[in-house]
Amino acid sequence: MGTESPEVQMARLDEKLKSILNELESARNGRKQQYESIEKLGRSLTSIEGRVENVENSLAVTKPTIDEFIIIKHKVIGAGIMGRWLWAIGGGLLTLIFSMREAIVTWLSK
Repeated sequence: MGTESPEVQMARLDEKLKSILNELESARNGRKQQYESIEKLGRSLTSIEGRVENVENSLAVTKPTIDEFIIIKHKVIGAGIMGRWLWAIGGGLLTLIFSMREAIVTWLSK
């Protein structure tokens, strides 16, 4: 650089300065895009937070109904099991009575 004329040195410095300014402008645009995307994410999180809060409130309101449904479901399952046993016992009794009908008739006629 020492052998170059001052005009050439000034031209090189001017080009370096333009290059640095372009890089700074590019970095500024990149930061601007990052800030915009961070703001967008923040708005999305706020929206999701509101929706989750609505779901939580809805579940809190419907919890007694859901609990009651579960209780009724267990009662129905128990009644079904009991009904099967009653049908089995009743069928067994009817089979026993039908197979022993002659013995029962003679016993009742005495």
